[in-house]
Amino acid sequence: MIGTFKAKLSCLSFTPERRGMLLVEIDQDNTTAVKQIIDSINTDNDYRITVDKPDKKKTPDQNAYLWVMCDRIAQRIKSTKEEVYREIIKRVGVFDTICIQDKAVERYISNWQSKGIGWVCDTTDSKLKGCTNVMCYYGTSCYSREEMSRLLDEVVSEAKSLQIPTEANGYDWDKEDK
Repeated sequence: MIGTFKAKLSCLSFTPERRGMLLVEIDQDNTTAVKQIIDSINTDNDYRITVDKPDKKKTPDQNAYLWVMCDRIAQRIKSTKEEVYREIIKRVGVFDTICIQDKAVERYISNWQSKGIGWVCDTTDSKLKGCTNVMCYYGTSCYSREEMSRLLDEVVSEAKSLQIPTEANGYDWDKEDK
């Protein structure tokens, strides 16, 4: 697979030669992913496009439980719930790696991280001279239920390793139908 991105069907039309053209709308958040996919396409080849319905979004219970558990962990390790949240996201969260010119890295990271608490970045060296690889982690605001479940599994595992109770206000992740 070359890549994926979110889009909405905008228009389907056919030429007189009965060749179809598909026009899709993409959100601004997906432009980098789309550009990377387009840059990797060889116009001499045919490609198969798969269309899926988006995953179900995370539930309010999942989100509330995440913050309760991050707070409990933070209290135990003498940190903040925000810092625990960011660390868990960097451990098992959803991310994309983007190669960026060194001169643009600081500004890109600043813009990415301005989207929210969980929108964090890490950098690694690039094989390309004058470039840096930026691992861009998404905040949970755009997570599917499955992605959120993975994050919650990690939070619960961390809590258990610190001997922190994992039940909160009648909500118990271990008993939740995942």
